[in-house]
Amino acid sequence: MLDPFTLIIALTATHFLATAILVSVWYVNRSIPGLGSWAIGRAFLSLALVMLAYQEHMHLGFAVLLGNSLMMVGLYFIWRGSLAFMGRPHSSLALFAALYVAILSGMVYWATVEPNFTARAVLSCIAILVFDIFSFRALWPRKGDEIYFFGKLIAVAFVLNGILQIIRAFVSLLGGNGKTLLEPSAATQLALMTAIVMTMISAMGFMALVMEYLKKDLKRQAERDPLTGAYNRRAFDTLANHIFARGRRERGAVSLVILDLDHFKSINDCHGHAAGDLVLKRVVSLVQNILRAEDILVRLGGEEFAIMLPSATLDEALHIAERIRTTIEAESFAIAPEAVRVTTSLGVTSIASIGATDAIDEMIKKADTALYQAKDAGRNRVCIFQEAA
Repeated sequence: MLDPFTLIIALTATHFLATAILVSVWYVNRSIPGLGSWAIGRAFLSLALVMLAYQEHMHLGFAVLLGNSLMMVGLYFIWRGSLAFMGRPHSSLALFAALYVAILSGMVYWATVEPNFTARAVLSCIAILVFDIFSFRALWPRKGDEIYFFGKLIAVAFVLNGILQIIRAFVSLLGGNGKTLLEPSAATQLALMTAIVMTMISAMGFMALVMEYLKKDLKRQAERDPLTGAYNRRAFDTLANHIFARGRRERGAVSLVILDLDHFKSINDCHGHAAGDLVLKRVVSLVQNILRAEDILVRLGGEEFAIMLPSATLDEALHIAERIRTTIEAESFAIAPEAVRVTTSLGVTSIASIGATDAIDEMIKKADTALYQAKDAGRNRVCIFQEAA
């Protein structure tokens, strides 16, 4: 049986190496959400292992309190980082505080009042299991989330680690523990060896996840308008071609709306370009809240946008366009001492069944013609493309 102290040193070294790598990557990629929290979490876990390795050289109650406090904080930051990476709300400090008090109270009690290493080992398993569940829930994608393959892989690793904690707890309760952490035993050896393996897997997984994020981010930058986050014209051409190709196979409908903000130049002239930028970003946010998941919002340039609506009939497109118009008209844009109102004109065209000769460029021309019909009719309205008499 391997010496527990040697295994703890190996585990500590593995944690410090993983921490150093995460810190280095975070230092040059600080914009990646959650990466800093992961690095902090690893650092706390590394310090916790140092405390546990040398607990026999200090007062047991102090060592158990400090070591497990560091462990709990480390697990909390890894959970927090996972939430941040997936763009979820911040972790609950109140929930963490309740868990911290419950776990640490038991740890201190079974270290000082009624020393019981098995009870402390089971509590440790429970704490790790709870945070494994939290981190799994944070990383596993939900409806509308961007899918990260390595994020799902790490989430599965959290599940596996949680199962190992359950096994370790049962082995401990069945008498597989020694009297201290450093006394050779089946439960301790299982815990330390699996911890080394899981640390290596998670460290490689987090690095792969960072690389996957950076790759997706480069793609986002190539496809998105940097100001508003809407798709750019280059991405629109690619996505529209895919929609038309699918529509030809399925003989499906497609509609197109072109939107232009009325008298937008006066906002830039009167309030400055920064104010104009705020209006554009807010308009995009309002429009995206109305659109369906499959709809595509594109910034064509300046204050002009295109919206492609796959499988949408003309009536459905008109309904969406009118909702956009009334929503923007009702919005109060706080860009000056007094709120500013903005209106928009929209042109709509639709193809009931996409055929072999239909093309996106022709749709754009028709929607653009309808837009200018709306402008000529007095702005702040929706017009359908109509052939000239």
